[in-house]
Amino acid sequence: MYTFRKEERLCSRKHLDLLFKNGSSFLLYPFRISYLFVDVPAHVQAQVVINVPKKRYKRAVDRNLLKRRIREAYRLNKQDKLYMPLPTDRDCFCFPSSL
Repeated sequence: MYTFRKEERLCSRKHLDLLFKNGSSFLLYPFRISYLFVDVPAHVQAQVVINVPKKRYKRAVDRNLLKRRIREAYRLNKQDKLYMPLPTDRDCFCFPSSL
């Protein structure tokens, strides 16, 4: 339940391109969330990729620290905050990016 497995990570270049081309987004400060509902059966309800921009955080140490903290917060809160409101019959690609 409180894991962040490989299946939950969005790694495919094809899916990332599809997300940025056809996806919707909104701003929930300090994050910009891009999402796309896909009618493809999957083992998990949502796949995510976490990105921290080099423009705001120049040092790699700072970017890696933020990514670790975001992944940990996602891992602990995904069941209550994300999976409950999502429909179970469709997969969702998410791209939270910190500003």
